[in-house]
Amino acid sequence: AQHAVHQGLQGLDGFVRRYGPLAKNAAMMLAPALAKAGQPALAAGVAAAGQGMDSYANLRSQLES
Repeated sequence: AQHAVHQGLQGLDGFVRRYGPLAKNAAMMLAPALAKAGQPALAAGVAAAGQGMDSYANLRSQLES
């Protein structure tokens, strides 16, 4: 079971490292529309998730250099 969890986390790590910047850009476009539609909490969550994915991708990139 521990091996399966480890492999799953490696897959998630690779996904976030590859698509983190794209997620931030998508969140920057989506969050204002959600806020305007009366969903400010969802907009904040989307913005935070996008920023977090991009920050993680940048940090991992810097640590590997």
